Amino acid sequence: MPPVRDRREDVPELLEFFIAHYSQRHSLPVPQLAPEALSHLVGYNWPGNVRELKNVIDRARILARSEEIGPSHIIIDRPDAEVAPAAPAAAGAEDFSLESAEREFIVRALREANWQRTRAAGLLGITRATLHAKIKRYEIRQPEIRGGLAHS
Repeated sequence: MPPVRDRREDVPELLEFFIAHYSQRHSLPVPQLAPEALSHLVGYNWPGNVRELKNVIDRARILARSEEIGPSHIIIDRPDAEVAPAAPAAAGAEDFSLESAEREFIVRALREANWQRTRAAGLLGITRATLHAKIKRYEIRQPEIRGGLAHS
C-alpha cells in the first residue's frame, strides 16, 4: 500500500469516509471537519499508509464532543510530525503548553474509556505502559465516586 503522502489528493475523501465510519462505530453523529483541521491533515507529510490516517481520525472522532472536529482533536503521535502550523491560541488562554494539551487529551481518553487504561491507551494510540507513565508524570487521578456521581 503506498504512503498517503503520495496520494494527497485522496486525503479529503478518505477523511470523509473514516469520519462517517467511526461515527457509526461509536454511535455518534457525523461531525463536520473544520477547515483548519483539514489543512493540518492535508499538510501533514504522512510517512505511513492509510492505516495511520485511519487511527488519527478514530482518535479525533472520539475526542470531538461537538458537531465539529477541530485542530485540537487531531493527535499525530510522531516526534517528527510535519503539520501545517496550528491556529493561534485563543486570547486569554491560561495554559497553552504541549504538556497541558497532552494531559487534557489523556484525561479525555480515560473518561471516554470509563477509566479503563488499556482501552484509553488504545484510543490514544500508545501502549498501556506509556499511558501509565504519563498518568504518573501528570499526576492524573480518577475522580472518587460518591452516591453514584463522580466528583472531580
